[in-house]
Amino acid sequence: MNVHKNKDLLKKIREEKKLQNELKEESIICFFEYDPKTHNHIVRDLGTRCESKSKSKEEINGVENKIKDLKNKPEGKRSLLTYLKKINGVGKCNQVEYGDKEFYFIHCVKIKSPKVKKQYVR
Repeated sequence: MNVHKNKDLLKKIREEKKLQNELKEESIICFFEYDPKTHNHIVRDLGTRCESKSKSKEEINGVENKIKDLKNKPEGKRSLLTYLKKINGVGKCNQVEYGDKEFYFIHCVKIKSPKVKKQYVR
């Protein structure tokens, strides 16, 4: 898929759903377009680089497998959203319905470095 077309589609979704803050192009690594009628899905890459934590192929494959389960399991959507919440963190926009399709997002999640307490030795 063409990265520019993917960015244009994301922009349309952001504007029409008024999600400019929740779906920032620079924080989304890729997103998945799912058609519930045909059960087909497309992975849409945005070419975004995430310096603090790169999403592994394993996580992307995990989302794809859960999308494939949507047609086979009644609890599939809940399982998919739980998985996205786990990899994206709390408070991220994981799913949007747009037109007759559903879109699922993988965000760049910044890992906070642990704070080290200073200890003074006497």
